Amino acid sequence: MWRRMGGMGSEVQQKTPRRLIYCLPMRTLVEQTYSNVQYYLQNLSLQSANPDQPGYIGLCTIMGGSNSDDWVLYPESDAIIIGTQDMLLSRALNRGYGTSRFQWPFLFGLINNDCLWVIDEIQLMGSGLATSAQLEAFRKSFGVRGSAQTIWMSATAEPAWLKTVDHSIPYSEDVLTLSDSDRSGSLSQRLSANKILQRCPVSLEGSKEKALPKNAAKLTYEVISHHVPGTLTLVIINSVKKAKAVFEALQANKEKGQIKAEIMLVHSRFRAYERKCLNEQLTQ
Repeated sequence: MWRRMGGMGSEVQQKTPRRLIYCLPMRTLVEQTYSNVQYYLQNLSLQSANPDQPGYIGLCTIMGGSNSDDWVLYPESDAIIIGTQDMLLSRALNRGYGTSRFQWPFLFGLINNDCLWVIDEIQLMGSGLATSAQLEAFRKSFGVRGSAQTIWMSATAEPAWLKTVDHSIPYSEDVLTLSDSDRSGSLSQRLSANKILQRCPVSLEGSKEKALPKNAAKLTYEVISHHVPGTLTLVIINSVKKAKAVFEALQANKEKGQIKAEIMLVHSRFRAYERKCLNEQLTQ
């Protein structure tokens, strides 16, 4: 945004792509990223419903169930487009999911020209990673209008992952990593900190329906005894049924006054609106 608004001079502004495309492998990451970017734009007084206003920056999400292509109405405006890899890469391949085939060429042109692709959490992308690398190779080979570049980001990336038929492994000078000074101080303490792993004496494995509430109550005791007030305690259960049983046991203990912490249940069977409310609570 700083470059596009002329913060580093008109020459840099002209070389900076008009559209920022933030590609993520999961919709939950899209929702979180959208909320953060929206917060940044509001703080900078850059979010406006009027595209004719100076400094206007469009913001939209593209994912299943939330396909906003309003940004295509103002191709001359700056835009931040955040979406899942299936929706974004399909548009880059001229086969946009969830859109009319008559829009495919239009979206194909906008999303491959004058844009900066930021592809995050690439270790979770699967075949989409190779697709993104090959698309970048095509853009460099055939040429684009304006500037089009791709940045791949991950805490566990391997340069060899980006090798395709037409895209070579990046040179070491093109790879940005943490320097020794970055790793010093408080970050060094966190990276080298001991992580204690202990086996829980209570297991819900193989619990029959009648025995599940009793075993869930035992596990709840372990959770309460290890919880430190003012911190987050995360309990991960491998089935929705068992997770609900543990949640109900924790709620029962809270009603008795044995625990004062806020308790939340998150699983895959919530409806979209409920899931949205839970995500908002989790990110507060």
